[in-house]
Amino acid sequence: MDWRWLGWQLYDGEIWRPTAAAYDALLQSQWASPAELAALRAERLELILRYALETVPYYRGSGLPARLESFPVITRQTLRDQAAALQPEHAPPGRISRWQTGGSTGEPVTVSVDIEAQATRRAALLRGDLWGSRLRPTDPQAGLWASSRDSGKLRSLRARLYDRFFNRFVFNCFEMTPARAREVNQDFADCGARLLYGPSSAVLAFMHFAREAGIEPWQFEKVIPCGEHCSAEDALEMSAFFGGFAVDRYASNEFGPIASRCEYRNWHLNSELLAAEVLLDDGSISTAGRGRLLLTSLCNRAMPLIRYELGDFADLSPLACPCGRGLQTFSSLEGRITDHIRCPDQRWVNLCTFNSYFQHLPLRKYRFVIEAQHRISFLLQADQDLPTGDLDSLRAHFETLLGEPFRFTVRQVAEIPSLPAARTPM
Repeated sequence: MDWRWLGWQLYDGEIWRPTAAAYDALLQSQWASPAELAALRAERLELILRYALETVPYYRGSGLPARLESFPVITRQTLRDQAAALQPEHAPPGRISRWQTGGSTGEPVTVSVDIEAQATRRAALLRGDLWGSRLRPTDPQAGLWASSRDSGKLRSLRARLYDRFFNRFVFNCFEMTPARAREVNQDFADCGARLLYGPSSAVLAFMHFAREAGIEPWQFEKVIPCGEHCSAEDALEMSAFFGGFAVDRYASNEFGPIASRCEYRNWHLNSELLAAEVLLDDGSISTAGRGRLLLTSLCNRAMPLIRYELGDFADLSPLACPCGRGLQTFSSLEGRITDHIRCPDQRWVNLCTFNSYFQHLPLRKYRFVIEAQHRISFLLQADQDLPTGDLDSLRAHFETLLGEPFRFTVRQVAEIPSLPAARTPM
């Protein structure tokens, strides 16, 4: 028995005892056959649909049968407008948490999460984060995050003991410089972190400044870039730099951990927690193919989200994976719909494609601004004047990539202010 795992349960038994039980169950269920997991998902889906029809005002009295294909698609706007109606009149027992989204698509929304769902989400996150490694749930983890709370700068004994007890350390990734990278690298060593997580842009920024400072990076067993798109090339670069296995994870505050990559870098859905569909271009809904991702939570009774359009593109076409897990696989995750441009030839181009064009420039920030249909401006903030030839070359590259009738303007500005309720990649 791991004393720290037991200590967490004693510290906050209401959440950690069910988390420990759920974690053990998920470790077993991941090796069930696809048919067995499909049967489990169907059983849980019927239960949550019947629960919604009986207790949730938004669905009660609708006359809908308890079949997923009968339920309407809901969106973030539905959640904003109908938040009260999407919650049961009598809340399930135990602690109810309110989780607010990051606002990456505009105005944040708040989701109610019951104690069972909180525990199951935490357990699924632990399970996926440890794939492809020899790590245990209680091993020390370090986060590079946009947080005012920095474990390396804590002054109170209580705060330092709390971090050490939970083996969870967070280091502020803002205002990264070579000197700051040296400090953070030492913080990694001092806490003995074996797993690193953080936005991919923050991890890449640390790597850049660590190289500039000429320091030997602390070695991690696993690195998890999260919260932003991470290319396969960036993940491999992280693996080489930190000496560990680097793969991204897919999660949201509405549903918690949605999918993780296994040791073969294939996506696996948390099939025990979620049912997934895609809204295809022709308006039909399917359990396979490429389209707008729709998710149904199977375990959150505080706010059952059914056929919720998350705002991401995904290809749910199954893959054969040699890892042996029965969890549903899917081909690709392409990120936010709002991070894509649709070309006249019907191609969807992810805006993250443009990142590679900026890597050789000393940029602080950049922003895409859609001025009008087929008219896009790129605003660049840098510490020095950028050559006009570089700006002209970028414009030509972008126009070639997207084709006619797109036109681009690329210009350098003194400062790019942060937008309200929006994430700012580093």
